[in-house]
Amino acid sequence: MRIKTPLVLLAIASTLTAHATAQGGRRRNADPSSIKLETMTFAEKSFSSDAIGEDAQYGIYLPKDYDDEKNKDTKYPLVVWLHGMFEDHMRFHGRGGAPVLDAAIKDGKLPPCIFVCPNGGRTSMYVNRKDKKYEDLVTKDLLAHINTTYRVSDAREKRAILGVSMGGMAALRIAFHEPELFGAVGVHSAAILPEDPNNLPDRMKGAAKQFGLAEVFGDPIEKDPWEKANPLCIARTLTPKAMKGLRVYFD
Repeated sequence: MRIKTPLVLLAIASTLTAHATAQGGRRRNADPSSIKLETMTFAEKSFSSDAIGEDAQYGIYLPKDYDDEKNKDTKYPLVVWLHGMFEDHMRFHGRGGAPVLDAAIKDGKLPPCIFVCPNGGRTSMYVNRKDKKYEDLVTKDLLAHINTTYRVSDAREKRAILGVSMGGMAALRIAFHEPELFGAVGVHSAAILPEDPNNLPDRMKGAAKQFGLAEVFGDPIEKDPWEKANPLCIARTLTPKAMKGLRVYFD
């Protein structure tokens, strides 16, 4: 089954914010073992990543009947979800995303799929640094690992990438940089920043250095590397032909 629209997928991502607000702002992640799922199983795993030079953790949801003999030849749609700043691969599971994903599949709004949440580093912006290449972690190492470890479809229209905040910025960048990888991109509260780095607030300019991003963007921030990482700037370089078939949603 094709992932027809990112709207349902975005409902999953945006629910995290609503869920946290209803609980009175930030709260601790729920105990993973306390979250009961009807349609999927969840596991925390890791793989060796050349891009960051160490093991990378990820959370993965599989259909509950994934290992049934009747499904041994089934290849499932793939959804990759990128977390926000100061978060990790367990954020989705512990902050309200898992029950929404489960309900969407149970109600037939989303087909049975393989849903992956990689750990992209707390402040990485998912950009390639000199020593740790976080965009490559997602687009090269993670996808290669998932492709060889699980039965996922290699059809573009059956692959989606999502993100919230820092992860939303990265999801757009990845979808625009390599539109052949995913058929849908959806983002909630994406970190969409000014096209001209000179228009950044001073505190954000300082944060780039604080978070170790000066090696990527320079200090002070240089225009060329900034534009190469900024979805707004990338969007201006795209052609309809390059983007054909990519479904985009953001809020």
